Amino acid sequence: MAFDPCREWLGLAAVDLTDPCRVLGLAAGRHRAEAIEEAAAKRLATLGEIVPGAFAKAHAALVGRVAAARDELLADALPSAPSPYVAGPTASAAVFATHEASAALPCGGEPLHMEAALHADRPATPSAHPPRPPCGRPHRPAEGSGGLVLASMGLLSAAIAVLAFLVFRPQSPIERDTALTQSPLQGVVEDQAQEEMSPEPRSAQSPRRTRPQPHSDEQDGDQRSTIAMPAAPPSASAAEMPDQRLQAERARLAKAFDEAIRETYAALKDHRFAVADRAITRADQHAGDDLEAARRLERWRLLATYARQFVDFREQAFAAANAGREFEAGGVRFSIIEITPDLFIYKSEGEIRRVPRVGVDPMIEMAVVGTWFERDGRAANHLFLGAGWLCRERPNLRRTQAEWRTAGDGGENVGPLLALLDDPAVRPSAR
Repeated sequence: MAFDPCREWLGLAAVDLTDPCRVLGLAAGRHRAEAIEEAAAKRLATLGEIVPGAFAKAHAALVGRVAAARDELLADALPSAPSPYVAGPTASAAVFATHEASAALPCGGEPLHMEAALHADRPATPSAHPPRPPCGRPHRPAEGSGGLVLASMGLLSAAIAVLAFLVFRPQSPIERDTALTQSPLQGVVEDQAQEEMSPEPRSAQSPRRTRPQPHSDEQDGDQRSTIAMPAAPPSASAAEMPDQRLQAERARLAKAFDEAIRETYAALKDHRFAVADRAITRADQHAGDDLEAARRLERWRLLATYARQFVDFREQAFAAANAGREFEAGGVRFSIIEITPDLFIYKSEGEIRRVPRVGVDPMIEMAVVGTWFERDGRAANHLFLGAGWLCRERPNLRRTQAEWRTAGDGGENVGPLLALLDDPAVRPSAR
């Protein structure tokens, strides 16, 4: 049976790739953004641990499909769960008063509607008060409830007293002037004020109003002008504060995202792929809702995949290099004598040279790997060679571009990879 990358790596049939939920291993329907992100991360992590070998093209296509399925589901994700409603002490007091009032209703009467309104927006909870007695049976409060009733009546009396004081308390001259200034019936109220200042009897005057204290016309004019002055509009800087905070937060996320990308590239050049994976995860957390940042991150995920696989293929090429076999690099021919885990021993221009594996000339290294890839002859091999030229201490963008364009001429999708050549993290260290 032919090897099926989709079934072997993701456990899916090829026809299931049209369903984004199946691609991410989710049940059919809408999901929250957190579940979608977590499922996509697991899929990408699974694909990142695979060495596709001859199926590199299918591997890259599956990586792209997982990212596309994630974006498709996020566009229709469920909203975040609302915070639970917590009733305050005022509502509790109202419920208690309603219960006491409903207990006094005659048999067959309807309970007050206040309690129903208070409970309409929250789940029913067990009542802390005794249920209403059935018709014809008088209600006897439980032992110890009399003190609670008296306390509630005392609180209600205090509230009524405060309300009465606020409504019927004497008004000061400043308060009366304020009312005269702001009332739409100013003329009528001024006439009543003049009657209060006159020596005639005030039989029709309400006893709840007191005579104002005498004060000069100059003070009265100052008070009226001060009270009637409209409030100054809010400053422009206060209105701009929310936008400034939003811009500052976006700038902070963009800076953290860029730092994570640069750390990713530094780790790839040192072949520290676990560090690169952690940096990519951190960049994903700071991408936010920026679509361009998400696209940039997917390009770096793809490069990390090809760079990791290039290192594996390079070791296979070194192991397959025969002693005495000749290669050519930059117009200079050389022959392999021995390649050990630590040394690269070769002969060039009649001289035997021994160099550490990590210090071998990149032209010599890539000549050996490129010759090994030529046996296969597939265009996808140039994707790995391009990643090998880009992920080294001194990247060679010209060679990288040439390898990836060769892969593109062979039918590979190299658009995201070529866009990396203009990435801000690549340009400063390239030559």
